[in-house]
Amino acid sequence: MPCDTTYNCDIFQNILNDISCIYSKYEYIDYVIIGGDLNTDLRRVTSVHAQTLNVFRTKWGAEMLWYVGYSPYIVYVWNVAASTETIIDHFIVSEICLEIS
Repeated sequence: MPCDTTYNCDIFQNILNDISCIYSKYEYIDYVIIGGDLNTDLRRVTSVHAQTLNVFRTKWGAEMLWYVGYSPYIVYVWNVAASTETIIDHFIVSEICLEIS
């Protein structure tokens, strides 16, 4: 996802729209997990990306999980274009995934 800035709002929204199209196409599937470096922090209530992401997850009845500290299970991804390492730190999961015991 693009960085959490105002000028990237359209790109961020378009990506979520693409995910929504896929979600709609396979809405009969119960378990959905989306993981990625979403470049936002839901604790920043003034962040346009956080607000947009909350609308997206609410629309689909999904919950957000995210990285909140060190873990030996962090997934790192290499961004070739930017020559940087990034973390898959956010997961959007369907509510039924949280009910599994």
